[in-house]
Amino acid sequence: MGGYFGGCVGGYEVNHTARVLKQLNPLPDFQRTAIVNSSETLEKIIQGVNYSTVILGLSIAAAIYGFPYFSVLLLFLSGVMIEKISVKLSKSDFVFILFVSAIFSIALISAIWRDAGHELFPLTIALALIVFLFFLIKINYEYLHQAIGLIAACYIISSLDLLLSFLIGDKSSSLELIENSITAALVVPNDYALFAIALPLFSYSIKCLFGAYAGRIIPWLYILGVVTAAILNSRLCALLMLIALVFEYRLLKSFINIRSLAILIPVAVICIILAPEFFAKVQSLPTSRIPLWNAAIHQIILHPLIGMGLDSFSDYYASHIVTTSYPDLITVDSRLMPWPHNIFLEISAAYGILAAVILVMGLVACFAFSSKLTIPLVLPSRLSLCLFIVAGMFELTYLRIYPVLILVFLIGAMTASANKHEGLG
Repeated sequence: MGGYFGGCVGGYEVNHTARVLKQLNPLPDFQRTAIVNSSETLEKIIQGVNYSTVILGLSIAAAIYGFPYFSVLLLFLSGVMIEKISVKLSKSDFVFILFVSAIFSIALISAIWRDAGHELFPLTIALALIVFLFFLIKINYEYLHQAIGLIAACYIISSLDLLLSFLIGDKSSSLELIENSITAALVVPNDYALFAIALPLFSYSIKCLFGAYAGRIIPWLYILGVVTAAILNSRLCALLMLIALVFEYRLLKSFINIRSLAILIPVAVICIILAPEFFAKVQSLPTSRIPLWNAAIHQIILHPLIGMGLDSFSDYYASHIVTTSYPDLITVDSRLMPWPHNIFLEISAAYGILAAVILVMGLVACFAFSSKLTIPLVLPSRLSLCLFIVAGMFELTYLRIYPVLILVFLIGAMTASANKHEGLG
């Protein structure tokens, strides 16, 4: 009955609008119809926006752009904007909370054992933020494509911004290119890999938002990504783009076809012309990570159970490269290195091997419980989680907020999908 009266009222409003328009401006019927239809479409779009989810997307985008405090503020604002709270906990929810609590309990015990009381407060705040974000994703599950779509828009804008800066500016380094751009306020070029990790999710969001038009948009996401990876001289971004493209074409059975992939050939030629140093870099071995990983392994050997704590790597690495000799084939980076560019070694060196083992077990459990789910968001989330693991082995760190947010977002989306599959969402 409510739907009937709602339809009657909606029909009355549309007819009334049409009559008013006709009185004010006697346009032909087809023009009046177009105006009324446009008004209805805009109204549907506005009514379909979930502001809590949109602000959540802004929070993750702010974290990627290097504004952690603003990101946390937006995260809490997203919680304030929740329209309806209906949470039913499932087995997968308890498993997530159990693994996260176990990791942070080990970290807290490590800090107390090492008499590092200054680490207790940030660890407690991080645990609270992770649990809060997890339930925020669970509550807003039906609208997550809006948050992902907002991050995809940031990816497109920043990529075009970097490309424009490259074309109209001097052939500066990739770091200078980022610093001189308007929107890409990133710290190092490989931070752009966070966008590459989310490419399968971007495709999912575009399919939800644009339907049949997605086939014309998705291939250009990858073309734009390949060009951006080339001008940034980022091998990691290029690797993630390639893996995502293979997954997208072979597993997701999306709108990407052979003709779309063929466009990448002239794009690659253009990249060679614009950024030949990138392809020279691709042909060289990425040996600069070896001293970093070696230093982290030595840290683990020294303190395998409790680790050496937050921010312990930079000082240890500085002394390590002074006392350790490497062959000429291996590049030794003498800059300040706050993390070892491997998130699993980093956690082991900071809080002991057990913390890293629990993290790996949690990731395996996440893949296991989601393997039989057929919810549309599950497969893109699994693929993005695979890309996250690859990036985590070469670049990411838990010292920055955005890898943590993205990891929790992916696991939260997969867990919420499992709840929906079980009829709890």
